[in-house]
Amino acid sequence: MDKAGVDVAVNFTVDWSILTGEPRVNNRDLNKHFADVAKRHTGRFWPLFAIDPRRGDAVEQATEAIEKWGMKGLKIMPSAGFYADDPICFPLYEKCREWNVPIVFHSGGWEIHWQYAQPMYIASAAEAYPEVNMIMAHAGLESWPQALLAASIMPNVFLDISLTGQWEYWLHREEFYRWLRNMVDQAGPEKILFASDWPGPNNWTPLDTWVDAIRNPKTAIKFSPAEREIMLAGERRRPLVFPITSALPPGKGRQT
Repeated sequence: MDKAGVDVAVNFTVDWSILTGEPRVNNRDLNKHFADVAKRHTGRFWPLFAIDPRRGDAVEQATEAIEKWGMKGLKIMPSAGFYADDPICFPLYEKCREWNVPIVFHSGGWEIHWQYAQPMYIASAAEAYPEVNMIMAHAGLESWPQALLAASIMPNVFLDISLTGQWEYWLHREEFYRWLRNMVDQAGPEKILFASDWPGPNNWTPLDTWVDAIRNPKTAIKFSPAEREIMLAGERRRPLVFPITSALPPGKGRQT
């Protein structure tokens, strides 16, 4: 992060357990590890709590993570076998509205069960919960036009460019910049979040190279300094997406 000029990283695990079986380190303890890392490196990490909404104790686990451990939002993986607008998810969304924290969703295909993570279902959830910021990770991958349309018309939908962008930049640099220019023109730079993914994408396009690709575009296609700064999530922009300073009432583990 220091080498790449990254001040703060949003990090999280993924809860695949209902699909694959509980891992040797259970979901609660794995998430707690991310919270502990953030505490050891003050100010460098904003950990999100990964949870499958179908868990019987999903709300209880999330409440502990947000209110006691100081985690900053949720990571939800529809590809584990559910749709983002399934009512089984709604109790978690209700809590995120109460806490004023965002949700990052895997969007598009790639791993498994491509149909579950399609942007249309995340957009439906965002429509039902307009007070909750919802981020489509990877900008919808193969379904990016659908994700872009949602971000263009829904105030609470954002796109991150991890994986999709890193892949395109590695393979087809000029096509990547045309894609990014289209995203910025249609949705506005405030809706486009710089992000990276690991392990594969950070091997294709390492973090320092990836940051520089946005900070100093390698193309004749124009991106203004303001657009580049906004996509790189400058200090003025962060609270709009991650309004964490107002997430919890006093005495509930509020972060300042």
